[in-house]
Amino acid sequence: VTGGHHCALGGGPFDFYVTSTLASQAPPAVGRGLGIPLSNTVLGDEARFPKDAVSIVSVGDGSVNNSMFMSAANLARYATHRNFKCPTLFVISNNDLCISLRGYGYLAKFVNGLGMPLFTASGNGDLVGMWDTAEKALNTVRRSAKPAVLVINDLPRRFGHAATDRQNMYLTDDEITQAASTDPLRS
Repeated sequence: VTGGHHCALGGGPFDFYVTSTLASQAPPAVGRGLGIPLSNTVLGDEARFPKDAVSIVSVGDGSVNNSMFMSAANLARYATHRNFKCPTLFVISNNDLCISLRGYGYLAKFVNGLGMPLFTASGNGDLVGMWDTAEKALNTVRRSAKPAVLVINDLPRRFGHAATDRQNMYLTDDEITQAASTDPLRS
């Protein structure tokens, strides 16, 4: 299925790869965002993506502290500063938990400083509201050809981040039980 590639998604001409290295998917997503309008200008009808395509990258709230995410956000902002088209939507799932530690509400302060349009939605039970907000964010990026951020707040992390994550070191037993019993699709 993947042709031997690690973490491949898709199966057609628009395949892309996800990675297991924290936030390393963000810089290629911005590169793709910069390449979409350029390829349409240079290649016209032969371009791989439609003119109104948007590059979307998804990370967790802990990933925004990684240099990969920061360099991607910086490049997207710089491209906007230079008036280059960069239709990229950064989607951040926020459960206020990073790998093995709490986020302490930092994400809200961080994203406000990115200098990009910011959209927020609840990831805990309001699927229609989340859909509507995501659609607004996507349409804003598509219309402006500039980057934006969509934060999906209150998204429960039902289990530890990985098998090595010792949740009982930073969460109470009640918090672990509550998260495991939460299902935002059934809320």
